[in-house]
Amino acid sequence: MNTTAGKLDPSLGNARLQAAKLIAVLLETENHDGDLVLANLETVNTLLDLFIRYQWNNFLHTHVEHCIRAVLKCTPSSGGSDESPLLNHLFKDCQIIDRIQDTFSKCKNTDQTHRPGYMGHMIKIANDVASFLEANFSEDLVQNFTKDLREGRMEEWHAFVLNDLAEVNMRQAADMVSGPAMNTSMDEDNGFSALKFPTDTSFQVAKQMANNFERFALKNEKFASHNASADNRFTKVKLVRAETTADTSSDLTWNIIS
Repeated sequence: MNTTAGKLDPSLGNARLQAAKLIAVLLETENHDGDLVLANLETVNTLLDLFIRYQWNNFLHTHVEHCIRAVLKCTPSSGGSDESPLLNHLFKDCQIIDRIQDTFSKCKNTDQTHRPGYMGHMIKIANDVASFLEANFSEDLVQNFTKDLREGRMEEWHAFVLNDLAEVNMRQAADMVSGPAMNTSMDEDNGFSALKFPTDTSFQVAKQMANNFERFALKNEKFASHNASADNRFTKVKLVRAETTADTSSDLTWNIIS
């Protein structure tokens, strides 16, 4: 399929998109047996592959982001990888830490004006994973999940969180508060600076409003004059009787009884 962003071969298709949405809903149920099945099928790993492959499908990116967040929320309080199959799958099989850092590294080394369409969602995923790893209740889980990582990987992750991720978060927070810088007519000489415009037009506006009021407004004296006919009291009609004859051609006779 040819698109404005390139050729999709094959295209994602609505069926796989709806399947990703269904998986996100299933993960929200926090069913251990269901989580075990999804982990054995390597479902999250497949979703992350699609996440990277279809970089402009924001519908898919949203569902995958919800899946990752749901997996991180299903942490058992007692600890142990056997009680959290999806967490074990996410950190060991999916190698989520490697995926996040590799994605940021590729984006950093490419033209910033054409960064992948999934980067906004990947930033949210990175923040969710960083919050999970820094939580006190997940200390034992983190040690269990990261013990198979190559030496020095966690140190690289901590450096990434403190530098690259923190810089992105700070830049986005600044953009949300102040917004992008915009040039105004006061910032440059556009050829109109020599023109003399009136500094106070309030008198002109007030005079124009007064003229309009004189032309279109109703005068008070029109309401002050009383019409004599208005003083006549209206007698309430109590009964209206209609009489007619057998001759349908005759006029209808009305008798009003006050």
